[in-house]
Amino acid sequence: MPSTEEISLAAGEARIKFECRRSPKLDSFDEETVSTQISGLSAALVVLEELGAAPIAPDGKLAGNAGAVCPQGIIVSRSGKPPGVVPAASDFCVVGSFDSEKWSCEYGRSSASDCAQPTSDAPLHWASLVRAPKEFGWERKPQYLLHGHALETEYEAQQLKIPISTQETLFSTKEDTDALMQLLQEFPYPANKIWIRKGHGFVILGSSIDDVTATLGCYKTHFSGCAHPAK
Repeated sequence: MPSTEEISLAAGEARIKFECRRSPKLDSFDEETVSTQISGLSAALVVLEELGAAPIAPDGKLAGNAGAVCPQGIIVSRSGKPPGVVPAASDFCVVGSFDSEKWSCEYGRSSASDCAQPTSDAPLHWASLVRAPKEFGWERKPQYLLHGHALETEYEAQQLKIPISTQETLFSTKEDTDALMQLLQEFPYPANKIWIRKGHGFVILGSSIDDVTATLGCYKTHFSGCAHPAK
């Protein structure tokens, strides 16, 4: 049965459901300072795709993304990644702030890109990497996040013993993020490193790119999405 979001995308509705405001200051971010993060995130996105953990959504784009803490805020993969392509620096955006009341973000993109916008799951990245550590007083703060739509049901969560939220919502919305925040508060990091948003997919947090990809690898036999090797 299609999820609420799949029905929305099939109907041609927008992926991004928050306001994106480009910041000249963030547009001029030093790519050298985030080159390590970009390299690691690009490799992790390839693994997500190859394992089938980021299946193709009804709009033809991959249903998965990655992000990391950076000096300017967080760096995230862009919205609407096509399948079969290794992400380059132009496929990432820096998000410098996210306003949970106005439901908007300030972002910048690489000088090599003239169209990239942050992933539609940028609210989940900001909530997990910035808000939750501060609001919930986590002593150890995660640095990287992987998200894919391959694990999203209560049955899967029960079988794999992964914490799951009970509410299904449209992605990229305040309700979606609020449900994840409740989950992160009840099952904090680092005692937990993977969570499932019902009908949306898994979120993995870790201290490094190796940490999050290692957690991802623990579940590789459970991904039912079709693998699409990136070239």
